[in-house]
Amino acid sequence: MHTAVRVELARALCPSPATVAAVTRRLVPEVLLALLALACAVPLFVVEHPPIQDLPQHLAAMRVLVDYGSPGLRFQEFFEVDLLRTQYLAYYGVVRVLGTVLPVELANRLVLAAAIVGTPYAMRALLRALGRDERLCVLTLPLTWNAHLILGFLNFISAIPLALFGLALAARLRQEFTPRRAVGLAVVSTLTFYTHVVPFAFLGLGAALMLVGDGPRETLRRWLALVPAGLA
Repeated sequence: MHTAVRVELARALCPSPATVAAVTRRLVPEVLLALLALACAVPLFVVEHPPIQDLPQHLAAMRVLVDYGSPGLRFQEFFEVDLLRTQYLAYYGVVRVLGTVLPVELANRLVLAAAIVGTPYAMRALLRALGRDERLCVLTLPLTWNAHLILGFLNFISAIPLALFGLALAARLRQEFTPRRAVGLAVVSTLTFYTHVVPFAFLGLGAALMLVGDGPRETLRRWLALVPAGLA
Protein backbone atom coordinates (compact mmCIF):
# COMPACT_ATOMS: atom_id res chain seq x y z
CA MET A 1 0.00 0.00 0.00
CA HIS A 2 2.72 2.45 0.99
CA THR A 3 4.71 1.58 -2.12
CA ALA A 4 1.72 2.31 -4.34
CA VAL A 5 1.19 5.65 -2.64
CA ARG A 6 4.82 6.57 -3.12
CA VAL A 7 4.64 5.64 -6.80
CA GLU A 8 1.55 7.78 -7.35
CA LEU A 9 3.15 10.67 -5.47
CA ALA A 10 6.29 10.35 -7.57
CA ARG A 11 4.20 10.43 -10.75
CA ALA A 12 2.38 13.55 -9.57
CA LEU A 13 5.58 15.35 -8.62
CA CYS A 14 7.61 14.14 -11.59
CA PRO A 15 5.24 13.72 -14.54
CA SER A 16 6.47 11.97 -17.62
CA PRO A 17 7.63 13.97 -20.66
CA ALA A 18 4.54 12.83 -22.53
CA THR A 19 2.30 14.21 -19.79
CA VAL A 20 4.18 17.50 -19.70
CA ALA A 21 3.92 17.80 -23.48
CA ALA A 22 0.17 17.09 -23.43
CA VAL A 23 -0.46 19.67 -20.69
CA THR A 24 1.67 22.22 -22.53
CA ARG A 25 -0.25 21.69 -25.78
CA ARG A 26 -3.49 22.43 -23.94
CA LEU A 27 -2.25 25.20 -21.68
CA VAL A 28 -0.23 27.35 -24.09
CA PRO A 29 -3.13 28.03 -26.52
CA GLU A 30 -5.43 28.86 -23.59
CA VAL A 31 -2.95 31.33 -22.12
CA LEU A 32 -2.28 32.94 -25.50
CA LEU A 33 -5.99 33.34 -26.26
CA ALA A 34 -6.61 34.82 -22.81
CA LEU A 35 -3.77 37.32 -23.21
CA LEU A 36 -4.88 38.35 -26.70
CA ALA A 37 -8.52 38.73 -25.63
CA LEU A 38 -7.57 40.78 -22.58
CA ALA A 39 -5.30 42.94 -24.74
CA CYS A 40 -8.33 43.88 -26.85
CA ALA A 41 -10.03 45.28 -23.74
CA VAL A 42 -7.00 47.22 -22.47
CA PRO A 43 -7.77 50.40 -24.52
CA LEU A 44 -10.92 50.86 -22.44
CA PHE A 45 -8.84 51.37 -19.31
CA VAL A 46 -5.78 53.32 -20.48
CA VAL A 47 -7.59 56.57 -21.28
CA GLU A 48 -9.79 58.71 -19.08
CA HIS A 49 -12.41 59.29 -21.76
CA PRO A 50 -12.73 56.47 -24.35
CA PRO A 51 -13.53 57.96 -27.79
CA ILE A 52 -16.95 56.30 -28.03
CA GLN A 53 -19.63 58.53 -29.51
CA ASP A 54 -22.77 57.54 -27.58
CA LEU A 55 -20.96 56.69 -24.34
CA PRO A 56 -22.07 59.86 -22.47
CA GLN A 57 -25.71 59.14 -23.31
CA HIS A 58 -25.46 55.57 -22.02
CA LEU A 59 -23.66 56.65 -18.87
CA ALA A 60 -26.32 59.28 -18.19
CA ALA A 61 -29.10 56.71 -18.52
CA MET A 62 -27.28 54.24 -16.28
CA ARG A 63 -26.57 56.95 -13.71
CA VAL A 64 -30.30 57.65 -13.49
CA LEU A 65 -31.03 53.94 -12.97
CA VAL A 66 -28.37 53.51 -10.29
CA ASP A 67 -29.23 56.67 -8.32
CA TYR A 68 -32.93 56.96 -9.16
CA GLY A 69 -33.92 56.90 -5.49
CA SER A 70 -31.26 59.33 -4.33
CA PRO A 71 -33.08 62.38 -2.86
CA GLY A 72 -30.10 64.65 -3.44
CA LEU A 73 -30.10 64.12 -7.20
CA ARG A 74 -33.90 64.46 -7.59
CA PHE A 75 -34.03 62.14 -10.62
CA GLN A 76 -37.56 61.06 -9.68
CA GLU A 77 -38.80 64.59 -10.37
CA PHE A 78 -37.65 64.52 -13.98
CA PHE A 79 -37.53 60.89 -15.10
CA GLU A 80 -39.85 57.90 -15.08
CA VAL A 81 -38.29 54.43 -15.17
CA ASP A 82 -40.17 51.88 -17.29
CA LEU A 83 -37.96 48.83 -17.73
CA LEU A 84 -40.48 46.95 -19.86
CA ARG A 85 -40.22 49.45 -22.72
CA THR A 86 -36.57 48.95 -23.63
CA GLN A 87 -34.69 46.10 -25.29
CA TYR A 88 -31.50 47.34 -23.65
CA LEU A 89 -32.62 45.96 -20.32
CA ALA A 90 -29.92 43.30 -19.91
CA TYR A 91 -26.91 45.57 -20.41
CA TYR A 92 -28.31 48.34 -18.26
CA GLY A 93 -29.40 45.81 -15.65
CA VAL A 94 -25.91 44.35 -15.23
CA VAL A 95 -24.39 47.83 -14.93
CA ARG A 96 -27.14 48.73 -12.47
CA VAL A 97 -26.18 45.81 -10.22
CA LEU A 98 -22.45 46.51 -10.43
CA GLY A 99 -23.16 50.20 -9.90
CA THR A 100 -24.29 49.50 -6.36
CA VAL A 101 -20.70 48.67 -5.36
CA LEU A 102 -18.64 50.36 -8.09
CA PRO A 103 -18.67 53.75 -9.81
CA VAL A 104 -21.06 53.64 -12.76
CA GLU A 105 -18.37 54.58 -15.24
CA LEU A 106 -16.10 51.74 -14.07
CA ALA A 107 -19.00 49.28 -14.01
CA ASN A 108 -19.76 50.13 -17.62
CA ARG A 109 -16.14 49.62 -18.65
CA LEU A 110 -16.08 46.21 -17.01
CA VAL A 111 -19.28 45.05 -18.72
CA LEU A 112 -18.08 46.29 -22.11
CA ALA A 113 -14.68 44.66 -21.53
CA ALA A 114 -16.42 41.38 -20.70
CA ALA A 115 -18.25 41.53 -24.03
CA ILE A 116 -15.03 42.17 -25.94
CA VAL A 117 -13.11 39.42 -24.14
CA GLY A 118 -16.02 37.01 -24.44
CA THR A 119 -16.38 37.35 -28.22
CA PRO A 120 -13.46 35.07 -29.25
CA TYR A 121 -14.50 32.51 -26.62
CA ALA A 122 -18.07 32.50 -27.91
CA MET A 123 -16.80 32.04 -31.46
CA ARG A 124 -14.60 29.18 -30.27
CA ALA A 125 -17.63 27.52 -28.69
CA LEU A 126 -19.50 27.79 -32.00
CA LEU A 127 -16.55 26.43 -34.00
CA ARG A 128 -16.26 23.49 -31.60
CA ALA A 129 -19.98 22.75 -31.86
CA LEU A 130 -19.75 22.75 -35.66
CA GLY A 131 -16.65 20.56 -35.70
CA ARG A 132 -14.48 23.30 -37.18
CA ASP A 133 -10.95 24.41 -36.34
CA GLU A 134 -11.42 26.30 -33.09
CA ARG A 135 -8.19 28.22 -33.60
CA LEU A 136 -10.02 30.33 -36.17
CA CYS A 137 -11.64 32.16 -33.26
CA VAL A 138 -8.57 34.44 -33.13
CA LEU A 139 -9.82 36.06 -36.36
CA THR A 140 -12.53 37.76 -34.31
CA LEU A 141 -9.97 39.63 -32.20
CA PRO A 142 -9.25 42.52 -34.62
CA LEU A 143 -12.99 42.83 -35.26
CA THR A 144 -13.84 43.55 -31.61
CA TRP A 145 -12.99 47.22 -32.25
CA ASN A 146 -15.37 48.16 -35.02
CA ALA A 147 -17.70 50.90 -36.21
CA HIS A 148 -20.47 49.81 -33.84
CA LEU A 149 -18.18 50.17 -30.83
CA ILE A 150 -16.79 53.54 -31.92
CA LEU A 151 -20.33 54.83 -32.48
CA GLY A 152 -21.24 53.69 -28.99
CA PHE A 153 -23.64 50.83 -29.73
CA LEU A 154 -22.67 49.18 -26.46
CA ASN A 155 -25.72 46.95 -26.29
CA PHE A 156 -25.08 45.70 -29.82
CA ILE A 157 -21.47 44.84 -28.96
CA SER A 158 -22.46 42.99 -25.81
CA ALA A 159 -25.11 40.98 -27.68
CA ILE A 160 -22.60 39.61 -30.22
CA PRO A 161 -20.95 37.02 -27.92
CA LEU A 162 -24.38 36.05 -26.59
CA ALA A 163 -25.61 35.39 -30.13
CA LEU A 164 -22.54 33.32 -31.01
CA PHE A 165 -22.83 31.30 -27.82
CA GLY A 166 -26.53 30.79 -28.48
CA LEU A 167 -25.76 29.42 -31.94
CA ALA A 168 -23.27 27.03 -30.34
CA LEU A 169 -25.99 25.81 -27.99
CA ALA A 170 -28.37 25.37 -30.93
CA ALA A 171 -25.77 23.28 -32.76
CA ARG A 172 -25.29 21.09 -29.69
CA LEU A 173 -29.04 20.75 -29.28
CA ARG A 174 -29.36 19.71 -32.93
CA GLN A 175 -26.74 17.00 -32.38
CA GLU A 176 -28.39 15.67 -29.22
CA PHE A 177 -31.50 16.95 -27.50
CA THR A 178 -31.20 17.33 -23.73
CA PRO A 179 -33.38 19.41 -21.40
CA ARG A 180 -30.29 21.19 -20.11
CA ARG A 181 -29.28 22.35 -23.59
CA ALA A 182 -32.83 23.39 -24.38
CA VAL A 183 -33.08 25.47 -21.21
CA GLY A 184 -29.66 26.97 -21.90
CA LEU A 185 -30.69 28.04 -25.38
CA ALA A 186 -33.94 29.49 -24.03
CA VAL A 187 -32.09 31.56 -21.44
CA VAL A 188 -29.36 32.78 -23.79
CA SER A 189 -31.73 33.64 -26.63
CA THR A 190 -34.02 35.61 -24.30
CA LEU A 191 -31.05 37.40 -22.76
CA THR A 192 -29.81 38.27 -26.25
CA PHE A 193 -33.19 39.73 -27.16
CA TYR A 194 -33.09 42.00 -24.10
CA THR A 195 -29.56 43.08 -25.02
CA HIS A 196 -30.03 44.04 -28.68
CA VAL A 197 -32.54 42.96 -31.29
CA VAL A 198 -30.17 42.77 -34.30
CA PRO A 199 -27.77 40.09 -32.99
CA PHE A 200 -30.86 38.38 -31.60
CA ALA A 201 -32.35 38.27 -35.11
CA PHE A 202 -29.25 36.48 -36.40
CA LEU A 203 -29.40 34.09 -33.45
CA GLY A 204 -33.11 33.42 -33.85
CA LEU A 205 -32.94 32.80 -37.59
CA GLY A 206 -29.74 30.76 -37.39
CA ALA A 207 -30.96 28.63 -34.49
CA ALA A 208 -34.38 28.03 -36.07
CA LEU A 209 -32.75 26.78 -39.29
CA MET A 210 -30.13 24.77 -37.44
CA LEU A 211 -32.73 22.93 -35.37
CA VAL A 212 -34.67 21.65 -38.39
CA GLY A 213 -34.35 17.93 -39.04
CA ASP A 214 -35.35 14.38 -38.09
CA GLY A 215 -39.01 14.98 -38.80
CA PRO A 216 -41.58 17.63 -37.85
CA ARG A 217 -42.07 16.33 -34.31
CA GLU A 218 -38.39 16.45 -33.41
CA THR A 219 -38.03 19.87 -35.04
CA LEU A 220 -40.95 21.26 -33.03
CA ARG A 221 -39.51 19.83 -29.83
CA ARG A 222 -36.24 21.65 -30.45
CA TRP A 223 -38.02 24.86 -31.46
CA LEU A 224 -39.67 24.98 -28.03
CA ALA A 225 -36.36 26.31 -26.70
CA LEU A 226 -36.95 29.48 -28.73
CA VAL A 227 -40.48 30.08 -27.45
CA PRO A 228 -39.50 32.27 -24.42
CA ALA A 229 -37.51 34.62 -26.65
CA GLY A 230 -40.35 34.65 -29.16
CA LEU A 231 -42.83 35.61 -26.45
CA ALA A 232 -40.49 38.36 -25.26
